Amino acid sequence: MSASIYSPPAELPGFRAGHCPECTQDVLAARDLVENELVEICVHCACNLSRHSPETLRWVEAPDVVELGYFIDGLESESCDSNGGCRDGACGVRQPT
Repeated sequence: MSASIYSPPAELPGFRAGHCPECTQDVLAARDLVENELVEICVHCACNLSRHSPETLRWVEAPDVVELGYFIDGLESESCDSNGGCRDGACGVRQPT
């Protein structure tokens, strides 16, 4: 078998996100095994998003993750007003709560 079978195509986004009813915000999702079933959970509170808000789960690209308030090295939020102050501890990008 070719190794390319196991690699996702380059055009596929790499992050899952959804709305967490417990955190009341859009969050990144992680996968977990619950009762022998693979589910997607909130990375902050472990709420089962597959059960509580499956309609909100979606694939997002790196710029969208930054807009949700997460940090990805090399990307700044379009609404970032820090003027490069991140290195000085004056980052204007909102942090996840």
